[in-house]
Order: sequence, then C-alpha cells, then structure tokens
Amino acid sequence: FKELNRMRCPLFVFVAAAFFKLSLVPAAPHVNLSCEGGLSASGLPTAFFDHYNTWHPDYNRDSLSRSREFLYAIYESKILPNFEESLRTCPLAVLQLMMDCVLASSVDYSLRDGAGLYQLTVKLAEEAKSA
Repeated sequence: FKELNRMRCPLFVFVAAAFFKLSLVPAAPHVNLSCEGGLSASGLPTAFFDHYNTWHPDYNRDSLSRSREFLYAIYESKILPNFEESLRTCPLAVLQLMMDCVLASSVDYSLRDGAGLYQLTVKLAEEAKSA
C-alpha cells in the first residue's frame, strides 16, 4: 500500500478514502437488520437477515472479497431485480447491503460506479429518514 500511495495511484487514493469514509459509518450494534418474513421475491429468507443482523456489527467494510460476495451474489442477483419491493419491505437491511457493495463496485466496475452507488444509498437513506 505504501508503494501505491507514493505513486499517487488514483485507485489506491479512492479506495483508501472509501475505506476511511465507510469505516466512519459502521452498523451500530443496536440497529436491527432483521427482515421479518424475508424478501420472498428476491429469494432471501428471514434466516438470511437474522444471520446478517448478528454478523454485521463486527464487519468494517474492509474486505474486498466480502464486498464482492455482497455485490454479485446478493445485490445484483437478488436485490436489484426486485429493488422497489425489497427497499419498501426491508429498507434498512437493503441500504446496509448496498453500502457493503460500494468497495467492490469501485474496484470491479469504476470509481464513478462506486461513488454513484454510495450517493444513491445516502440519498435513499435521507429520503427514508425524512418520510
């Protein structure tokens, strides 16, 4: 990492900034990410969210491989096809899953894509908070 930083690699700088920014927004242990009834249209049962709820407080969004699992196996394949319904049914869990995908999106697609996913998540969270 030091070598990439010395080279002023734009990807490194962005990822380092994303790590820092996302680490400032950890899931609070008291926030319940369970989803009563699960997201049947997305194929995610209640048990998935119960496990996610128990596991997430210790996750710091610092694992690219874990972020890729969330992006490809859950967000793109299960949440996106039924996004509106998923967001309406379990908004907090969906927003947390989206944040968990930002790192992989930034690295695997583009910095712009990762930033867009982050901004969309923040916008949806702000809208939900003000509703």
